[in-house]
Amino acid sequence: MAAKVQGLRVDPSPAAEASIVALTGLALGLDANLRIHVSAAFTARTSVGRSVYDLHGRMLRPRPGTPVPAADHASCHLREVFNGEPMNT
Repeated sequence: MAAKVQGLRVDPSPAAEASIVALTGLALGLDANLRIHVSAAFTARTSVGRSVYDLHGRMLRPRPGTPVPAADHASCHLREVFNGEPMNT
């Protein structure tokens, strides 16, 4: 599976892919209005990682026909899984 971040395509190894999946659950969150939050605890060391900062504050734009997460689910994830506080804008 290739990961896409801010228009960049990354084809990680299986171990790196697992890290990306784990990281996005902790460093990225959605509020009930589907606005993307990036954790202030997230630290990037590469240009691809730094592009994650640009996602903060953007609205989720799912592909046509793709259902969006339920507001309750997004709020629960932000409250229970998201790591730390959102970045300051």
